Amino acid sequence: MMCVCGPHASGKSCFLEVASSLGFITYETSSMLRELHACVEGDISFEEWTRQYVNTNGRGVLSTKMIQLMRGSGTDNQETHSVVLAGLRNQEGILYMCREYAKVEGVLLCFLSAPKLFLFDRFNARARIRGEQQFDRGQFDELLETERALGLPGILELPHIHLRNDRS
Repeated sequence: MMCVCGPHASGKSCFLEVASSLGFITYETSSMLRELHACVEGDISFEEWTRQYVNTNGRGVLSTKMIQLMRGSGTDNQETHSVVLAGLRNQEGILYMCREYAKVEGVLLCFLSAPKLFLFDRFNARARIRGEQQFDRGQFDELLETERALGLPGILELPHIHLRNDRS
């Protein structure tokens, strides 16, 4: 199993598209979480729902839900070496997915990074395409700070591969 990590808009989805075209089974955690959020009644933002869900149920509960979705997709019988998972934001989540889904202690980890302005531009371009709210720089800085608080910088101690996306 390979985990692809990095901040919002760093290129994880593009990485998954390439991996899928090469025959890998791919999962994107943000898509899985948005699928869970869509089942929630009421008008609550994705970010607020995630925060409330984790505060109420603990950090591991979202990983457990994602594993249930992965197993329910019919690909659980596949060899885990052919699985690429993107979007986890902390060491704890990565190690949990290794143990509970892949049943291994280690995983190949790729970290994608990019210049902050590049991330900001890509994030808003994607928001325009999806018809979602675009962020000003202050809001985007808050989003990056949330990722840091979740543990994204701690992942930098783990990767086997570190790729810098600089638009080339």
